[in-house]
Amino acid sequence: MILYKYKSLQGDGLLHSLDMIVNRRIYLSACDRMNDPDEGSWQVFEHKEKIKHPDQPYLNTEKIARQTIDRQRFTCFTKSATEPLLWAHYAGGFSGIALGYELDEKKYDIRLVEYEGRACVTLEQLQKIAEGINPPQDFGILKTKAKCWIYEEEYRLFGSINDEHYLNNIIPKSIILGPYDSIHSDIIEDISRKYGIAISYLNKDEEDNYCIESL
Repeated sequence: MILYKYKSLQGDGLLHSLDMIVNRRIYLSACDRMNDPDEGSWQVFEHKEKIKHPDQPYLNTEKIARQTIDRQRFTCFTKSATEPLLWAHYAGGFSGIALGYELDEKKYDIRLVEYEGRACVTLEQLQKIAEGINPPQDFGILKTKAKCWIYEEEYRLFGSINDEHYLNNIIPKSIILGPYDSIHSDIIEDISRKYGIAISYLNKDEEDNYCIESL
């Protein structure tokens, strides 16, 4: 599976990008670092359907589950290398880069994000999260978002407890430069060639659609 990660080269973005390439690692974030305020939230089916009201045992389970969810770390990708909104929002307004990774779905826990709003779980499922029987993504938490984010076509790679803050030993197979010049573009080109990474750039075809062209 080929997936992409967009990066700005502005501010600390250059250092982060070089860290990903040179040190062959990707930072794993927690849900409180995401730009969606509903990230990591959920609703309980029994409460939503008014089958049962929250009680003290639920509140105790909710507290433990919340801690588990907050500890779960992951990183975000997209299957699109040419979506203009992604280049605008996550790649410095078309002046950054997109890093292409070849990811083995058998090796990594990769989930496609569903754009259905907040996850709805049962009390039994929440209990399983709290007890560590299932990770939150098994029941939709951390893998569902509102429909307004659907343009991202997002995939998430979830880390294991042994990954701590980084996914290690992973290097991009390709680097795509944005169409706007960056003072750091030459650095990225030199680094890519040094590490044998294919490099290309975002352009438009004759029909005014964005496409990828090799350098």
